[in-house]
Amino acid sequence: MNLLEKYINLEVYKKVEKSVFFFKNGKEIIVFTKSSLKFLSSEKNLKVWINKNFSGLFLNFSETDLSDNQVKDITKKLYDEMIVDLQIKNQYSVLSYKRNPWAEEPKIIRDDHKLEYIAPSFYMKPFYETFSIKKVDMNEVVNDYREHFPQFDEFLDWLIANRFTSNRRTSYTYLRVSAGFGKSFLASLFEDLGVGRKIEQRQLKHSSANDLSPSDFRNSFILIIDEFTHFSQELKDITHGMYLSAKYQLTEYVSLYAKVFLSAEKSTSFFGDAGVDEQLADRVSIMDLSNMGKLEDRELYRKNTKFYHEALKKYINLFFRDKVDYYVKLGELEANKKANLILQKYFQKYRIKSNTIEKIREKCVVYLRDFVEWKNDIYLDKDGFNYKPRNSFFEKLEGIVFVKNEDEIVTKDIVKMYEILISEGGEHFQKIAKFKQTMLDEVFRTNLIKKQYKCEVAKLQKKNIRGVLINLVKLEQKIPLIIEDCDGNKIDEKLFKIQ
Repeated sequence: MNLLEKYINLEVYKKVEKSVFFFKNGKEIIVFTKSSLKFLSSEKNLKVWINKNFSGLFLNFSETDLSDNQVKDITKKLYDEMIVDLQIKNQYSVLSYKRNPWAEEPKIIRDDHKLEYIAPSFYMKPFYETFSIKKVDMNEVVNDYREHFPQFDEFLDWLIANRFTSNRRTSYTYLRVSAGFGKSFLASLFEDLGVGRKIEQRQLKHSSANDLSPSDFRNSFILIIDEFTHFSQELKDITHGMYLSAKYQLTEYVSLYAKVFLSAEKSTSFFGDAGVDEQLADRVSIMDLSNMGKLEDRELYRKNTKFYHEALKKYINLFFRDKVDYYVKLGELEANKKANLILQKYFQKYRIKSNTIEKIREKCVVYLRDFVEWKNDIYLDKDGFNYKPRNSFFEKLEGIVFVKNEDEIVTKDIVKMYEILISEGGEHFQKIAKFKQTMLDEVFRTNLIKKQYKCEVAKLQKKNIRGVLINLVKLEQKIPLIIEDCDGNKIDEKLFKIQ
């Protein structure tokens, strides 16, 4: 029997095990209190903290025959054994802070290598007015800035919604601005309020840099990437968070929410000759503000730049606090649902519309036109008898695709038809046209998603063929595709185009 089992109250010791954690091979000690995490500088301080916070940990030595020197010696050995035991059981390599306003109390979540601390609240840095700003004057400045940045309130709404959604795949917005637009001015508004952190893109490749401190991100809603050039792999990797290892600090995983790219230059990722990668089109929204002019040309801004800046800060602070309170009062599930609706609407309006779908559609139409011609044409052999020349590609479509007339077909299995069509296009075409159910409606301009792929009945040569009717003329026309947002409002495809 070791000393811990003989002289320690194991029930109390279990509470110690849930409260003491080691990092960096035991060099860093963190203790979990009722209200926060606390760093201790030495094992000596840890012993003092344990003794102060866990009464009844040691058995009553007064009931033993041990001398004072023996008790002192055993107590020292008990602490040494306890610390070794805790280091073995509670050694972690990564720390993570999170805030959950719906949690009833602070909580620790442990896995094999990461210790996650969840605080039961949101924290927003207090806003102090350095001089009085009347509401009427604040609104005058805000209305003036809205002329400079028309989507300002919509953008703020999007920023906050990203904090409450469970899916941050589309949490990227590229603000392409003109030279002199005031991108540093905009970033400073969020940084001064403590809800945003601005970095340069190069720093993502060196996340252990001294100037990226985890504490700068713990309460931040927004990661602002200045002088954005291209959408790198590092940006894909930070959808939900990133690891930071600042000098002399613990490795910490920080959660990231809205990601905003600022640039006055055209990014090759979105404006290159090769078009837009489909993965980017599924993630990134673009607000093109390149024609909005210079902030310093605005008369109200020039009149008092300090007041202009502080008035906007006050407005953003009020906007954020009001929206955060609204989401918190909704409850966790309803807040997530509301945030998702806002993000869907925003993404459908500002998403990047790549030309990949058009290329796939054009190729599919060519193949289907050739199939219709093959089915309808009459071929005669040298003796004048009808025959159908063999074609392995078209024969795969037979029984799946039926010709109604020269401009319309009916398919009994649109998924199978699509797979056959793209298989004819070669390896590269198959890669970009890889099947997704959501793509079929866009490629063939059908409305199958809402119908859950239930087919309609079409009359064909006096027979009823149950299938999907596809109009080839409609596919060939450069007509705008009408899409509905999450509120049922129709959004024109033209709005998605990047000019």
